Amino acid sequence: MRLMAFAAAAFIAACLGCGGGGGSAPALVAPTIKTQPASLSAYAGASVTFTVAANGNPSPSYTWERSNDGGATWTTIAAAESPTYSFSAQSSDNLAQFKAVATNSQGNDTSQAAILTYLPSTYVWTTGGHIGFWKNGIAIDWPTTSNMANVAVTSNVAILGGNFYIGGTYVDMTTNKNVGGYWVNGTWNTLPLEPSGIVRGPSNTLVSGNNVYMSDSNNFNGGYWLNGVWTTTSTSCQITDMESFDNAIYMVANMYGASGAYSGLGTGYWKDGAWVQILADNSGFGTSITVSGSDVYVGGWYSYLVGSVFTKHFGYWKNGSWIGLTSPPSNAGNDIEVASIASLNGNVYATARTSSSMVTSLNNLLFQGYWVNGTYVPLVTQSVTGVSATCVNIVGSDVYVGSNGAGYWKNEAWVALPQSFGEITAFVVQ
Repeated sequence: MRLMAFAAAAFIAACLGCGGGGGSAPALVAPTIKTQPASLSAYAGASVTFTVAANGNPSPSYTWERSNDGGATWTTIAAAESPTYSFSAQSSDNLAQFKAVATNSQGNDTSQAAILTYLPSTYVWTTGGHIGFWKNGIAIDWPTTSNMANVAVTSNVAILGGNFYIGGTYVDMTTNKNVGGYWVNGTWNTLPLEPSGIVRGPSNTLVSGNNVYMSDSNNFNGGYWLNGVWTTTSTSCQITDMESFDNAIYMVANMYGASGAYSGLGTGYWKDGAWVQILADNSGFGTSITVSGSDVYVGGWYSYLVGSVFTKHFGYWKNGSWIGLTSPPSNAGNDIEVASIASLNGNVYATARTSSSMVTSLNNLLFQGYWVNGTYVPLVTQSVTGVSATCVNIVGSDVYVGSNGAGYWKNEAWVALPQSFGEITAFVVQ
């Protein structure tokens, strides 16, 4: 009996030791971050989500903080109170830092900081029948209507107040006539006729401050459009390019007389309406202009005596002094002009093509390369042949060179596009 009583007591004690019907509550634990938010890169307008996770008992709550000064100071983000924080990326978010704080009754823990790198969107504009542009390698089509066809896109595009301005022409199918004007974010605006009455539409677009300048480099019309209103500069001149620098407006032009011959003013440029002469005769032609500091560069061609023979050369004028460029031997015999010129930090970049005055198409290109400070630099593509350089644009500290193929060069590295819509003529990065 004593043995049975002892066994029963041991059984009861064991049951009580196992907790039986009672037990202790889980231990309270301060939060610890187990998943850190990762640094991200995003284009303008893209959705960005930072994520964090933490252990702890009770389950922690979350707040997010942001630093705009490299982590020196932090500000709590209002209403950001979940393990994820999402928003749309903007340029002001570049290099901003974000961290999460997990908190419960036992304490808190702070995550590592994650950095957002803002990637400006790259817009690539082309000639040809495509009504639209490339954005980050994706074709963006503007909406069209039945009376818009045979679009002739210009060689330039500009932005004002976040709106894209691009000039050109289309065929009004109700009258079967060309209409000159420009698109603002895909909406057509008709411009008043030039004095010549010839409808081609603007081929150059420039924004400076709140003003939009447009010119037609195909006609000797003696003026340009300013905010949609025709403005006369001089009779029988051809404005081929425009540039804004340090709040001044530069327009390169070639003067013609009433019979179509060069007038006494020849080739030069206006700076805020004041004429600066480069040539007083028809020995040269200005195609493009760029300004860097106190230096003005005008690209084009120049014909001068070599021995007893006038010979045509391509290159540019720097403050009125001619600087000739040399083509690769395979193209030495061609009639060439500078097609596009740009400058950055004292460096001068240029592309060239067969002279537009000698061929029927501006697309007659020659070189898979460009010139930097007078030296020819071949450009390499990735398994793409028969590609020539079209234009050179400076965007920030980057050098973009367009092509007549499915891609372009950024800082001499080839960037492929899914297909070609014609010549690339301009870049916008924002």
